[in-house]
Amino acid sequence: MLLREIFCEFNPEGLLTYDKNGRDGKVCLYKLYIAHCVDDPSEVTFAEEVFGDIYFWQSLTEATWFQRHIQEWRLVAATIRKRDAFKSIIQEVKSNGRSSFSAAKYLIEEPWKTGNAMERKKNKKLISDSAEAAFSDSTIQSDLKRLKEEGIIQ
Repeated sequence: MLLREIFCEFNPEGLLTYDKNGRDGKVCLYKLYIAHCVDDPSEVTFAEEVFGDIYFWQSLTEATWFQRHIQEWRLVAATIRKRDAFKSIIQEVKSNGRSSFSAAKYLIEEPWKTGNAMERKKNKKLISDSAEAAFSDSTIQSDLKRLKEEGIIQ
């Protein structure tokens, strides 16, 4: 299977370049990858449309010389995907949609900042304890009583 030979970096007659800025009118594989894989992290659509099958793509991604490039591209695609997800969450909060409370809570808790599941659980408990402490605070109790009497909360 010809892997390196399709790239102009190894073969002047190659059709593709892995240079992010493109090179000498060659097809930029990076740009194709980003265009396809932001919305399809499986990379299947990309592999089928660009190479005709997933097996060639799999061989290419396993090639030692290509590892650095594909790791960087996957990171860029994942970052763009996260950006788009954050935009959707923020839009939900701004629109006061059905899930705006959950979206706002997610943004406040910032679970993406801590990669450790145990730490996230600890932070969630800390937030919960803080909320309970706030509700048990005597200065808030009078406001809660008034709101209940007015029928605003139960």
